[in-house]
Amino acid sequence: ARTPNALAAHYRVPYFVAVRQGGKIQSKKVYWLAFGFAPGQTRVAFTRSVDSTVVRIAKDKQPYDYQLVAGLQLTHEQLQYNRDHGNYGP
Repeated sequence: ARTPNALAAHYRVPYFVAVRQGGKIQSKKVYWLAFGFAPGQTRVAFTRSVDSTVVRIAKDKQPYDYQLVAGLQLTHEQLQYNRDHGNYGP
């Protein structure tokens, strides 16, 4: 979302899909998403599908022991800002 009366804008942002097990990331892949706002448009909605994600299940684990996690890929500076100024820390 953004303020009304803005000019057209186009963005390209990184996002990730990761496999997590026991609080640790087992695998992660970063993708890029391009989207834009028309002049005066305040909101944009979109969906994106990922072709595939491989989950390698250990012998002593079950599929429900794993989680798929998706989110915006932050830079180190953005992550540190969130940790310093918000409730997003570990």
